[in-house]
Amino acid sequence: MGGTAALAPRDDAFVGDVLACPGPTGDITSKAASSTAVQCPNPPMIVFSNPRTGRLAAHLRYIQVMKTATIPSVRVEPDFRAEVEAVLADGETLSEFVEASVRASVERRRVQAEFVARGLRSRDEARRTGDCVDADVVLEGLQRKLDAARVRLATKGK
Repeated sequence: MGGTAALAPRDDAFVGDVLACPGPTGDITSKAASSTAVQCPNPPMIVFSNPRTGRLAAHLRYIQVMKTATIPSVRVEPDFRAEVEAVLADGETLSEFVEASVRASVERRRVQAEFVARGLRSRDEARRTGDCVDADVVLEGLQRKLDAARVRLATKGK
C-alpha cells in the first residue's frame, strides 16, 4: 500500500466533491475534486459527496476507522429522539452520539466491575490475614465523631 496513486475524477463525482485519501499514518486527507487528477499518498478510500447535510468532517471521522460490526437499532418515541437530536454537538451525527454513549456505558461498567473485584479481593485478603475491623466498631467511632462535631457547632453558635 505505498506509493502515490493518482485519483482521476469518477463519473459520479462532481467538481467540489471530496476525495478521501488515507495518509501514511492512516489519517484521512480530504481533497476537493476537480477536472484534474488528485495525488494521494496511498490508494483512495472513497469518493464522497453529501451536499444535503454538509457533514463532511463527521463522515470522514466515521469512515476513518472502518467499522466492521453494527449495534442493533433502538426504537424510541419521537419525543425522545427529538430530545437527543437537540443536544447533538455541531456536526455530530445521531450515530456518533449513540456510539459515544455506548462506549461510555461500556467503560463505566468495566470500571465498576474492576471496583467490585478489588473490593472482593480486599475482603478475602482481610479474612485470610485477620487484619480487619468489625463494622460495629467502625460505626461507633463514626458516631462519636459526629456527636462531637454537633456539640462543637452547638457551643460555637451560643
